[in-house]
Amino acid sequence: MNYSSIILPTDMKKQYLLCFIKYYLENCECETFTAKEIADATSEFVTSNTVTMLLNKISIAPKETSLYNPNGAPVSVRIYDTKLVLDILQKIALHSFSLEQYHLASIGTSRTKTTSSTISSMHFNGGVIPENSSSTHLYNPLLLIFNDYNKEDIEVMHNDMQLGFSFKNYYQLTTALKDIVVIGDGNCIALPDEFKRDYEGYSIVDNNLLKFLSLPFTIDSLNTKRLHKIVAQTYNPFLDYTELHVHHKCRNRACINPLHLTPAVSNIHTTFHNKVGDLHPLNNPLETFQIVANTSIH
Repeated sequence: MNYSSIILPTDMKKQYLLCFIKYYLENCECETFTAKEIADATSEFVTSNTVTMLLNKISIAPKETSLYNPNGAPVSVRIYDTKLVLDILQKIALHSFSLEQYHLASIGTSRTKTTSSTISSMHFNGGVIPENSSSTHLYNPLLLIFNDYNKEDIEVMHNDMQLGFSFKNYYQLTTALKDIVVIGDGNCIALPDEFKRDYEGYSIVDNNLLKFLSLPFTIDSLNTKRLHKIVAQTYNPFLDYTELHVHHKCRNRACINPLHLTPAVSNIHTTFHNKVGDLHPLNNPLETFQIVANTSIH
């Protein structure tokens, strides 16, 4: 299967369901499964038909088989190969959501609050946004979910795996961001307006943000100031980012939703924006149709 041809559904709740399916298959110890078993495992949060249609959406089809029926004729069922499905979900870099995480993430969009006033100054108290706000704040920050690593795993990834960046610091930063992020149109996730963006509109980290988040390191320990790069590397830490850009599928440069960020080889990323002809910095009149040759992450 050509994994690069798989298109994830744009509906965030369906993406969250795929994350739960991955978690279920990693823990079920079964060689095959049915859509009904997944639906039942969600505590009837979805139907088996929803599961079937979702898997079909990413080109995963069941096989017809017959089960022995002691009371009569064999029963025809549609089954999925656990190893095959799990391999596909891993290849497209989906993370695992437990049932609790899946439920919370799925209802997260309804746990937001929007008002019409603008923010003159903002004080965040444990992630709760003031009432006078033009932003939509995540009361449920699980929309920005990363794998929960234990301390031992974090130390190994930080010290022994030569990932090319400070995993511990990146992980601490992305975890801390969950308490202050806001959600906008299309489920884009960004920092509140009072925090800095660079001259091209990307959300950035500086020492003031690190101090605000009470983090024990400085900007000098990070390879980049752009938060979408940090989020992408934390979300998929085992990729080699020396030759990769990070593409915003949502076209919102301020967005740091990991599900909106796709690692892409630099020349492919550049060619894509050149062909689309959008307002991406790669289409700057001084650089138009030039392939970026450096190894930095964009």
